[in-house]
Amino acid sequence: MSDTIWTSDLTIGELKHRLDAFGFFPDAASIAEIHAALPLLRDIQARLRREYRYGDETSEVFRP
Repeated sequence: MSDTIWTSDLTIGELKHRLDAFGFFPDAASIAEIHAALPLLRDIQARLRREYRYGDETSEVFRP
C-alpha cells in the first residue's frame, strides 16, 4: 500500500481513507493541502527511486 499512497489521481476521500489506514488522522484543511501536493510528492518519489548508474555520479579528482 505504501507504493500507491502518493498516486496523484486519488480523490480527497480516497486519500483520507488511506491516511486513516496508516493511523494518521489530519483535519480537513490538512488533507486538502496534502491532496494538492500529491503531484509534487509523486515527482520527488520518482527521483528518489530511480535506478542510478555509475555514469550518473560526478567524477572528481582532488590533488593533494
